[in-house]
Amino acid sequence: MNKPPFGLLEGARVPQYPVPSREITSGKSRTHSKWVSWLLSIGVLLVYLSFPTRTYYWDGISFALAIETSPGLSATLIHPHHLLYNVFGFFIYHLVNRSGLNIRALQALQITNAILGALCAYLLFRLLRHATRSTYLSAVLTLFFSFSATWWKYVTDVDAYVASLLLVLASLNLVLAAQKPKPLLVGLTHSASMCLHQLAVFCYPVIVLGIFLQNPRVSISRRVLQILKYTGAASFLTLAVNYLCFHLQTRKVNLTAFAAWLTSYLQSPHNYSFSFDFWNNLTYTLRGHARLFFGGRFTWLEGLVSLPIVALIGILILIICVLGFNVLKGAREINWGGRTALELDSRLKTLKAVSSLWVGIYLTFLFFWYPYFTPYRMFYLRL
Repeated sequence: MNKPPFGLLEGARVPQYPVPSREITSGKSRTHSKWVSWLLSIGVLLVYLSFPTRTYYWDGISFALAIETSPGLSATLIHPHHLLYNVFGFFIYHLVNRSGLNIRALQALQITNAILGALCAYLLFRLLRHATRSTYLSAVLTLFFSFSATWWKYVTDVDAYVASLLLVLASLNLVLAAQKPKPLLVGLTHSASMCLHQLAVFCYPVIVLGIFLQNPRVSISRRVLQILKYTGAASFLTLAVNYLCFHLQTRKVNLTAFAAWLTSYLQSPHNYSFSFDFWNNLTYTLRGHARLFFGGRFTWLEGLVSLPIVALIGILILIICVLGFNVLKGAREINWGGRTALELDSRLKTLKAVSSLWVGIYLTFLFFWYPYFTPYRMFYLRL
């Protein structure tokens, strides 16, 4: 006959833990969450496709022209700052036209960006839902991200940011929302994101921290080994692809020339260089964050101020306040009791730590380098 566990007398009443929220434990809730994630992404995609930008960013136009005028898959499509984006766009453009849709590269890449942006919404919702177990809060935050002004403008335009950010989100999902660590796969996805835009390189310490915190029950030596595997895979793939592209474009093999080619963005003319004017940088940073979420300038109201316009602005402010209140209310609802709450608390702490490092790195770098260019701030908008 089995004896009762040490510390419990036979027949003693076993302490009962509070029952976690049904949203945490119910299989029906998990199915509901999957439906919400897909419906949310499809809704975001329909909005993006319905309202494409009409004011194209000049970089996107140059990408489209380079793709259309390229005689084939050649070194002319390579650019050190967004290494393989034009190569990616070249395949998309020709694939779309071979399928019977006779459209320009600009439109093909706009549609592609909208699809990738909707997938970003899906991955962000999945990441937030895993950490908070709140479908409502995750959906609200995902929509807030999806329709923030700068993101909405560029996700319906042509640029390299969206594809790169999608792969960064995929990397973080593999780190923070996966059951088992997959350092080699994370290295592959992060390397691909860096090959689409150089700024994704600053996610390296963020992913390292995520891997280290992914499973605290695993020994430190095992976690360090996983970090080394990820670092080796990401570094080798990124440097190998960059060196190959450098050689194809310049026909050089010199490592010094390769380093100069790789860091040419930091050696650009004055308007792309570092600035150490603290007050100007602070002004640009604050203005950039306002534009990141709300966009535009208030000067567009000049000559349009009237009672209906003022009323609409008042209604908008009221909606934002109500939304903010509901988000805070929803955030309080994720503090459940019992054993499951400990697991959720660990997930939230991990997400907070990773997010704080992510925002801190990009905020610091962009405070001094090219501080007035708002689109780069999308690299830390998600968290």
